[in-house]
Amino acid sequence: MALLILMTVGAAIGWLASIMMRRDTLRQSFANMGVGSVGALATHAFANDKMALQAISAEALLLGAVGAIVLLGLSFIVQRSIVG
Repeated sequence: MALLILMTVGAAIGWLASIMMRRDTLRQSFANMGVGSVGALATHAFANDKMALQAISAEALLLGAVGAIVLLGLSFIVQRSIVG
């Protein structure tokens, strides 16, 4: 349950990033939501010695949000360098 909440936080951050970056296509929005979710989960996995969350906390949500933002930022840099 807690992993689902963390993935939802990452997806929400990805969705907000899509709005802020004016990426209107559904495909780009879903891609950003996926990248946000992966960033949140990856950050949690690297920061904690346990792979699975036992309980959700404000610290876990904040850490997941930071991971999602960082991975989304890297994704935008890579996309921008590929496009032009």
